[in-house]
Amino acid sequence: MKRKNEKQRNEDHDFSRQRRQIQPTKKKNCGVKLRIRHVVRFPDYKSASLLLGIDDRLKEYIRKMVWEENITSVPQMRVLLEVYMKTTLFQGQDIPAIINKRFWPSNVDIQNHIALAVKKQRNKEIDQQSLEEELFYEGKKTSERRALTEAHQRQIKQDNMRPYLVTITLNIFNFGSSVVFLVLAAGNIETLLTDVIKDISFCYWLMILTCIVVPIVCLGTPKDFWPIGVGAAISTGIACTLIIIQIFQDNSHSKNTTVHSNIKLQKFSSAFGTMVFAVSGHSVFPTIITDMKKKEDFKLAALLGYGSNMNM
Repeated sequence: MKRKNEKQRNEDHDFSRQRRQIQPTKKKNCGVKLRIRHVVRFPDYKSASLLLGIDDRLKEYIRKMVWEENITSVPQMRVLLEVYMKTTLFQGQDIPAIINKRFWPSNVDIQNHIALAVKKQRNKEIDQQSLEEELFYEGKKTSERRALTEAHQRQIKQDNMRPYLVTITLNIFNFGSSVVFLVLAAGNIETLLTDVIKDISFCYWLMILTCIVVPIVCLGTPKDFWPIGVGAAISTGIACTLIIIQIFQDNSHSKNTTVHSNIKLQKFSSAFGTMVFAVSGHSVFPTIITDMKKKEDFKLAALLGYGSNMNM
């Protein structure tokens, strides 16, 4: 038996025992080691679909939105991708079918690419190329960003069947607040200049102020006329200070009992309407957030603004 096994080891790789096993020893002067494997074939198998990755342009767009707009929400990114395909990749053409995962990735794929972009952003080093983009192409990036934002807004309006009620309500509030402020400003100027200019009545002052304000309406957003807001805040603070000083002066000189007029429906409606329309500035909040460089600081700005008004 021993001779038989030695003969088999020296001549071939056959095993005397009929079972699959790894050869325990090597053939003499042979550098290989035999492994027996089973190969299973499926002759009737057909490929149902191919695993497609996301298009490279969509990957780049996801990275751009994460880095420049700080967008990490999967639903919002999906809407932006759809708008990007309709307005840029396939403008004027039929977009691919929704079953094409190359252009319609799943939520899991979008989340993975967002996470990858965030990771790359954290590890990103400022090189010469990014420095050139920051110095010389900021205007171009801003215009592209605004175009994508406008396209996104148009798409949202179509998906939401156009918010007519909200639009009409905001327009009424803005129109009413403008009228209220013009009436108050015309009345204050007439009272202030009544001894200097006696020939100009309240109605004429109202038309003059309207002509002065109309060109400002042609400006885009509050960031285009921010000095007016700063000047308004300063003038309001000065006015409040002067009113307080006048109150103390009147209190020290006059001890007569104050006589109030009778409350009528017209006077009450006028006063109440003035107060209601004077607080209609909340419709400008989304525009202010869009103009801010650090949008996360809007809470601090709102608290500072309301706190200043309360102190006044």
